[in-house]
Amino acid sequence: MSRLRHRRFLLILLSVAVIGQWGCRRAEEKGTPSRQRTRYKVVLDPGHGGVDSGASLNGGQPEKVLVLDIALEVERLLKERRFSVILTRRSDQYVSLWKRAKIANDDHADLFVSIHANSCNDDRASGFEIYYAENGRESESLQAARFIQQCLKRATGAKDRGIRKHPYLVISQTKCPSLLVEVGYLSNPREAKLLSRRSYRRKVAEGIAKGIIAAVRKRG
Repeated sequence: MSRLRHRRFLLILLSVAVIGQWGCRRAEEKGTPSRQRTRYKVVLDPGHGGVDSGASLNGGQPEKVLVLDIALEVERLLKERRFSVILTRRSDQYVSLWKRAKIANDDHADLFVSIHANSCNDDRASGFEIYYAENGRESESLQAARFIQQCLKRATGAKDRGIRKHPYLVISQTKCPSLLVEVGYLSNPREAKLLSRRSYRRKVAEGIAKGIIAAVRKRG
């Protein structure tokens, strides 16, 4: 074999070895969650439950049923991205506000998101609102709120009523970044009808989940 052909042969062998190692690494990466995804823990809190039905309109589905359905869908979407997800309730059961905050604290959550539907005396009021509270993690809470705000608006087209600060117990007593999302007004007939549709609740869940994912990416 000539010297030139010998060099070419060695280069081919080296290339095959390198490509094989790269392919194995890619396969391992694809099959193994990143450290960030496996470590990041989200607690989802479907509001109300049990004897506490929350808001409703003219005998329609109560808030406790609608928000649980949304939370379960958010959980599914986040788990597809290999997040660790905990729900404060998975069925129609009453859980005290203190217990909800305690679940997040005991499990050392990275983010707590409470999901609710709104109601007021003015049936013209509509849209979603996001709340955060003073708990020592306001800056991180506000950053996550902004991502969920953008993604929820994009997913649903609903009126954006802004981000507000309020000392709700479930978000003021948690030790991690925490938010309370009011997904719409059940006192508004049009919005109540939308929230009664599973297809619309999927959009709401998609917006919340995408906002959480975007916030984690930003956090790095």
